[in-house]
Amino acid sequence: MAASRQQRSLPPSRRLTRFGRTATRNSSEPHARALRRLHNDVAHPWSVEELAKEAGLSRSVFSERFGQKVGVPPMQYLMDWRMALAKAMLQRDAPPLEAVAVAIGYQSASAFSTAFRREVGSPPSHFARTAAG
Repeated sequence: MAASRQQRSLPPSRRLTRFGRTATRNSSEPHARALRRLHNDVAHPWSVEELAKEAGLSRSVFSERFGQKVGVPPMQYLMDWRMALAKAMLQRDAPPLEAVAVAIGYQSASAFSTAFRREVGSPPSHFARTAAG
């Protein structure tokens, strides 16, 4: 429930679960195809170029349209989505950091921990402890 309250407290452009549902409803939209692929394989080392190719658009057109439709640039969306998944994993199961890192596309627990701290504001171990308590 805390995650739901947290998502509702975010501005619409930052509500991750909303992006996926809203943006993928119309599967004929190019950004929706890219989002589906991103969501189906979050651990893949995505690039704007690769997502644009999935959408059948140039990088610049894809980035512009993605930002207009989703509210954030593609790589920010990917980072936000990965962090949302990581937070859910840490809240639910408290798995080893290495397992979380690999599941969401990081090469090491250290790289994941650094990114998590930068994006969330606390280390993943601290986040997991406070979420559990």
